[in-house]
Amino acid sequence: MSNLSHWPGLSWLCWSFFYAGGGLGNIPYTDIIGKIIPPGRRGAFFGGKEALAGPLAMGAALAARQILAHVPYPNNYAFLFGLAALALTIASLGFWVIREPPGDAEQQRAQSWGVYWQGIKKASQRLKTLIIIELLTGFSLMVLPFYVVYAQDRVGAPPEAIGWFLFAQVSGGVAANFLWARLVDRVGSRWMLVSCAVVSTLTPLLAIALAPLGWPYLMLIFFLVGATFNGRKVGFQSALLELAPAAKRATYAGINVILILPLAFLSLGAGLFLRGFSYTTLFIIAAVFIAAGAIVARQWAVQVQEGRELKS
Repeated sequence: MSNLSHWPGLSWLCWSFFYAGGGLGNIPYTDIIGKIIPPGRRGAFFGGKEALAGPLAMGAALAARQILAHVPYPNNYAFLFGLAALALTIASLGFWVIREPPGDAEQQRAQSWGVYWQGIKKASQRLKTLIIIELLTGFSLMVLPFYVVYAQDRVGAPPEAIGWFLFAQVSGGVAANFLWARLVDRVGSRWMLVSCAVVSTLTPLLAIALAPLGWPYLMLIFFLVGATFNGRKVGFQSALLELAPAAKRATYAGINVILILPLAFLSLGAGLFLRGFSYTTLFIIAAVFIAAGAIVARQWAVQVQEGRELKS
């Protein structure tokens, strides 16, 4: 096997194909889930899926570590890529056994670009509040990579603490998914997002408060990080399906991905910010933005409850 480091252009091309495939696959996936999972069960579906994903991801990471340690290079990477391809193939076969309900022929009729563009603008208007909430609460994702660095640099956490932090994060994700699923199915995705945003607001503030007590107390932070990280997936996926008309789920899913693209650059901005400012300042700023997202989410939930949501 040739070393891809000698051909950086080829490496970038492979990564581009990988992420492009994931982005394209997410659009029909959202549409299929909207068709086959009834609204009253979507919370349970997304919550159960994320609850299983955490332990499986940890198991895969441990297996990869053993393969990399005991199989010589480059066969270790070839083996890992082969296992990943096999797993993706099995996952793809799962879609073949899904009985997708047929669409409305009238809805599937080709549209002119002018009509389609008007539909995109209308969809963007309907998604506006959801996108604002995603962007504001997305500051929780901005600080997520820096909790471990904070624990090591400011609290003196030893290298073995990273394993405990990972365990706490996965445990939080698994345990909270059942709560998020229950909230979505009982009170709706909007109130569930409010609850998740409140916990996300408290997390960086608790990191500041618990740091003087020692690194073991920061395991609570990683537990909450895992809970809210998975909660975002459950809540925002459910809310997107609730907003999107049945015939336009693919359009709504694509627009949503494009409009939340700024989230991908937040952590880079945070890294640059830390060159001149402290972790405490970064965490406080993140908490302010997340709290603003929680307020917007609550107002949105109240409007829907009172029947004042923007009509399609």
